[in-house]
Amino acid sequence: MRLRKRAFLNNDTVVEPDFLELLIKKLDVATAVIPQIRFYSNKEIIWNCGGDINKYGKRKYFFSNVNGEHVNFSSGTFDITFATSCCLLFKVNSFIEIGMFTEDFFFGEEDIDLSLRMKERKLKMICEPASIIYHKVGASLAGDQRRLINKSYIHYLNRYINIRKHLGIKWYIWLIPSTLITYWLSDEYCDCNSYANDRGAERLALDTALSLQQMGENVIVISLSNDSKIDLPLNLKKLFF
Repeated sequence: MRLRKRAFLNNDTVVEPDFLELLIKKLDVATAVIPQIRFYSNKEIIWNCGGDINKYGKRKYFFSNVNGEHVNFSSGTFDITFATSCCLLFKVNSFIEIGMFTEDFFFGEEDIDLSLRMKERKLKMICEPASIIYHKVGASLAGDQRRLINKSYIHYLNRYINIRKHLGIKWYIWLIPSTLITYWLSDEYCDCNSYANDRGAERLALDTALSLQQMGENVIVISLSNDSKIDLPLNLKKLFF
């Protein structure tokens, strides 16, 4: 028998015993349902209850950093347009129809892309705040400032690829301020000045490759006297070359 529901749950979470049952009960009125997500490190504080996202990828979390014990959720579920991939319950047919999670990204951003596609198709997502889980937010980066900075850098690069898919021609206007931010991160935090070529997309690609290496990704960079060869993940090749 074909599955009708599919749940996605991060492996760095702890859940309340009834969290899934509460989500399933609400799936009849929406395409996808998420729980209230609290910090594992402080179980009274909400990480987010989903949020809102615009076409440029800017998101706003609902109830972020609020004490969940002091919030009145008596009105029940509420609509959202953005959900993290930390925990999602989907109708299987709908999940397949919208293309599932994209494979364009090697590190993050897949939830942004999924939320944008759902918003474009006017599909309903809701949060059921009575369902509660606890997320070990940032556990893999805890205490490592360099990895945290590199994650932010990769976040911006992924956003370039993602928004290009959703904005069309407007992407080229959006690209100008976003490129300045990424170059600032590159110059400020990444040791990328040893490369001879310092122009345009090649510079950005080299900086990216080094950042990925520092994060432990399998990226090969060969720097020659007058040229450079970069073996980048497929999604970055789509952007730069």
